[in-house]
Order: sequence, then structure tokens, then C-alpha cells
Amino acid sequence: MNSLKFYVFVGLFALGIATGQAATYDFATLDPPNSSGTYPLSMNNSGQVVGKFYDSTKPEFPGTFPLFKNGDAYIPLNVPNATRGSDALSINNRGQVYGRYFDNQQVHGYMYSGGVYTSFDPPDSAFVLTAGINDNGQIAGGFQDANNGQHGFLYSGGNYTILDIPGADKTLATGINNTNTVVGYYYISNIAHGFIYSGGVFTTIDPPNSTHTEAYGINNKEQVVGMYAIGKIPHGFIYSGGVYTTIDAPGGFTLATGINDNGQVVGNYFTDPEYTISHGFLASPTLATSLSLNGSSLAISLIASSYLGNNADWWLVAMTPWGHWYSYVYPNQWKDLGTDLNKATPAYQGPLIDLSNLVLFNTTGIPSGNYVIYFGVDTNMNGVLDYDLVHYSRFSMNAP
Repeated sequence: MNSLKFYVFVGLFALGIATGQAATYDFATLDPPNSSGTYPLSMNNSGQVVGKFYDSTKPEFPGTFPLFKNGDAYIPLNVPNATRGSDALSINNRGQVYGRYFDNQQVHGYMYSGGVYTSFDPPDSAFVLTAGINDNGQIAGGFQDANNGQHGFLYSGGNYTILDIPGADKTLATGINNTNTVVGYYYISNIAHGFIYSGGVFTTIDPPNSTHTEAYGINNKEQVVGMYAIGKIPHGFIYSGGVYTTIDAPGGFTLATGINDNGQVVGNYFTDPEYTISHGFLASPTLATSLSLNGSSLAISLIASSYLGNNADWWLVAMTPWGHWYSYVYPNQWKDLGTDLNKATPAYQGPLIDLSNLVLFNTTGIPSGNYVIYFGVDTNMNGVLDYDLVHYSRFSMNAP
């Protein structure tokens, strides 16, 4: 946003921008037809989702089937030699999939790219356990060796490197982004902790009060998703800029397993306390607006989420004690609309940004009575109040 214009938009008053306000999400269930248990694990920027599910029509089959959702379609992946099941662990923005397949001997890794399946097994691996793939084809994952030891690994340029946290009983890497930042989790004395590995340094990430933490995925904005537990209750989390935010699917015990660059999160949730019924979910961040009164100063906040940078109409209107609507007009005045809100004009037109407690005006000295103030944005920047597109919040206040 043009800074000068925005300062004029709020020109009467002071500008204060901060971070740390939590986003809100729209949740959608992701369950393939006939699924008796769904586990989405990764999502790319095109909205393709991969994971695994159990097929209720094939109860005799010992394992899972790969989940691959493209748009509204669920597409089968026929992994060769998967006699005892297979899954899809991660997908990058080139559509390449890294997963696992189970034969009669062990669990192998595979790459699926351009319709071709290629086996990918780290050296000394008996079981591939976890993995994530970035847009450069680099893979970070975890495997179990013949002695039941569990190790993290990084695959890059044809070479494998072991990633083990010093002093840990076991280490599993789960995700990697395009700057080679790796996430995962490790165990010490049967307690799991999340980690970020960047520039040769391991950093532990544990949400407050967590008794068990597992980090599962990372996007190119360095946002990390995972699961933490307090006691025996699991919750999904997002870690971004040093701030932990809980993300729980409505009515379920939640694991957040993947996040794309649009901030969309996939994962699974359980509807029963025994954790036997699993459903997949997609959580998409929504535009969120809010108004607050700090002393006598009215402030607005906005979370742009995946709309960050999109052009929009910005609206600030008020209903007064005498029954008239007023709209704020650039650069610095209120316009009396009478009783017709459709006469409102945008307070500002331009890109959406994140705002926290931006002070707009001081309410001292305004006429007595009850005011209802609305702050909203709509993403069709046409100067018209699009009621079906506007995201708004309202605030009631009594002036003495």
C-alpha cells in the first residue's frame, strides 16, 4: 500500500501497526468416497492434496491407499509393488509426489513425477517413515534402520545426509521448504519435541504447556504446522514469527499436517476420544476485521490472510443516534448519507495489508447517544458496497 495515501486516510490521527493477531479459518471436510479413515498430509499452492486413506469397500486389504485430490476429483495412484499398501506423504508445487509403499519385505520410498514412479530409499533404511519434498526436488524425511533406530535424512543432488539431533533418542524430519529449512520432531526420554533445522542449527519448537510436540510441515513463508498435546488431548498448531496459534477443526481432536504458501492448512481430526474415526480437513484463512475502543480512541484491525496484497474497497460507516448513516471520506471527513447506506463511498481503495489496532479517531466530544460503527473490506474494488463480498465487523458505543 502507498504509505503516504494511507497516512492521509487516517490523517487526523496516529498510525500504529503491530503483529500477533490470530487468523480465522473456514473448515471443509476432505474424505474420499468410501473412506473409513482419511489422513491428508500435504497441500501445494495449486490446491492439490495428498495423503492416505482406508477403503471401506476393501476391508481385507492390510494397508492404506494413496490420497491424491486435484480440484474436486480424487485420483488413484497405482504405486507398483505396493502389495500391502501405500501412501503419499508430500507434494510440491511442480506436482511431484513423495510417498511410501509396503511390499512383503519392508517399507520403501518412491517419487511420482510425470506419470513415472521411482523408488527412493535412504541408505540403511528398512522402513521409510516420514518425508517432505520442496520445489527443487530435495527431500527431508525419516527412516528406521535394521536395528530399529530412527533417523532423519536430507536428500539433495543425489546425496543423502543424516539429520540427527545430538542427544536425541530418535529424530524424524517431516518437511522442507525452498530455502532448505527442515522441520520435524525428536524424542528424548519418550517425550517428543518439534524442531526447525536451518543453516546447520537445530531449534526446538514447543507450544506453551505442551507435553508432546510434532512439527509436520513448513511453507516458503517459514510458517510451520504440527500437533501438540496437553495431557492426552491433541491440537493442531501454526508457528509463525515466534507466535504459536492453535488451529482445531470444529468438534474434533486435531493434527495439522501441511501448509501451503497461501496459508491453507490440511490435516485430520478425530471425532471420538479413542481416536478411531479420522476425517480429513482443509482450513482456509478468511479475511477478518475488528473494531475496538482503547480509552476514547477507536481502532481497527485487519487480517488479510491469503488476500494480502489484493485490491479492495475499504469501508468505514457509522449509524448515529439521530438515525443517519455517515461514511468516512478520503482524505479527512465524514459524509452524511441520510438514511440510505447505498450512498456510501469507500474510505480508501487499494491493496489489503495486515493491521493491528490502527487508531482512527478520538471519540471525545461527539454528540451523546448510541453509535454503531462498521469497518469492512470487499475484494471487488469498484467503489460500490458489494454486500455479498464485504467482510465486516461492528462496534457499539455510548457517548455520554
